[in-house]
Amino acid sequence: MSLPVPFDATLASDLSALIDGCEFRTVKRYFRSPTRDIRMVVLVAPPYTLEEVAAVFAASGNGDAERTLRTLLAAGVLTFGVDDLAGVMPGHEAHAVRLDDIKDTRACRVIYLPPCYVVQLATPPRISRRARHQQENR
Repeated sequence: MSLPVPFDATLASDLSALIDGCEFRTVKRYFRSPTRDIRMVVLVAPPYTLEEVAAVFAASGNGDAERTLRTLLAAGVLTFGVDDLAGVMPGHEAHAVRLDDIKDTRACRVIYLPPCYVVQLATPPRISRRARHQQENR
């Protein structure tokens, strides 16, 4: 799916080489480290591309960053991972998720882009009704 904001496709291609796979516990650990340079966790919604969203954040010369961010939030492209929802700016609660609400073992792909971690959670496998019924009856 195409992003609702412009981005540099060449930069996105370059950033794709920086994608690492890890468990979400790693994201939490780096975000919470006392010596961190990561101050923000940006969660990219599927089907958007991790590297394209990272390219938007990496292009710091964008003079209209606030409007770009509002557009991405309104389109459901991203949410922010936070430790405490009480610290979220009023009216933006729908665009935030508590980091501890995401399982430590959840697989994800990340781009380290200080001061943020741009993260896309792996889509959990779908379980058919029949398989779910078999699991429930064990």
